[in-house]
Amino acid sequence: MSTASGHVTSSQAGSRIRPAGLVAVLVVLLTLVATAAVLSTGWNVWLKILLANLALIYAGFEVMRLLRPPWQSIQLADRELIVQSRHGQAFRIELRSSPFLSPLFIGFHAGIKDSRRPVRLGFFRGQLEVQDFRRLSVGLRDLSTI
Repeated sequence: MSTASGHVTSSQAGSRIRPAGLVAVLVVLLTLVATAAVLSTGWNVWLKILLANLALIYAGFEVMRLLRPPWQSIQLADRELIVQSRHGQAFRIELRSSPFLSPLFIGFHAGIKDSRRPVRLGFFRGQLEVQDFRRLSVGLRDLSTI
C-alpha cells in the first residue's frame, strides 16, 4: 500500500542490511595512516592539529554510518525498489542515474517517489546475503535499462 508521499506500509520484508564492519576497520586504519602522515610533516603545529582533527572527525562520522546504516532493509518488488529506514518507515524509490555495479559494491542515486528528496544508496557485498546482493545487482541492471 502506498501513500501520496512515496511511503509504503512496512509489512513487506526485504533484504536485511547489515553493518559493514570490515570496511569500517579499513577506514579507521587508513585514517590513522593519514593522520600520522599529516602529523609527521614540517607544517605549522596548529595546521597539523587542525588537519588531523578534521580527518578524525570525518572518519568518525563515516565509521558510524558504516556500523549503523541508515537503511534497515531493501526490497526489489515489481520492478520497484522499496527501502526501509532504521526508524521503520518504508519508501518507494526510483533510480535517478545509472547504478555503479561491481562484485564488491553497489551504488546508485535515487529519489523517493513523488518527492524531490535525493537518496544515495551504497551497499558492500558483506552487508547483504550473497543471493540478495546478486538479485539486487541484476535487478538494478534491469531497472537502469528501462
